[in-house]
Amino acid sequence: MHRPNIHKVRENLAEYVAAAERGEEVLICRRNQPVAKLVALGPQRSSRPRPLGRAPDAGEPLPDGFFEPLPVELLSALSGTTGAVDCPSAANSARSTPAVRGAKAPAKSASRRTRARR
Repeated sequence: MHRPNIHKVRENLAEYVAAAERGEEVLICRRNQPVAKLVALGPQRSSRPRPLGRAPDAGEPLPDGFFEPLPVELLSALSGTTGAVDCPSAANSARSTPAVRGAKAPAKSASRRTRARR
């Protein structure tokens, strides 16, 4: 087991990381008092995507209308275009934010810009 001080670890970090990779423990000390332990990580998980169908509800049938198109009113409310909106807070947020990607938001007032420069 290695017990280097922080200064020595800064100078030879690669050496101590290699020791940890070999399975050795490295206790990093400050004024000869252990403050941290450097150990190797366990085996890493695969970066492959998980297989589909392992959810708890896998195998349950989808509702009959799952693949049907959404009603026009709902589509227009979700896209932010004019249309029937049942929720008042959704209607307010649709008016205050740009509905089209790439559209510019309203400019800040001149008083805010002047305050920022001061």
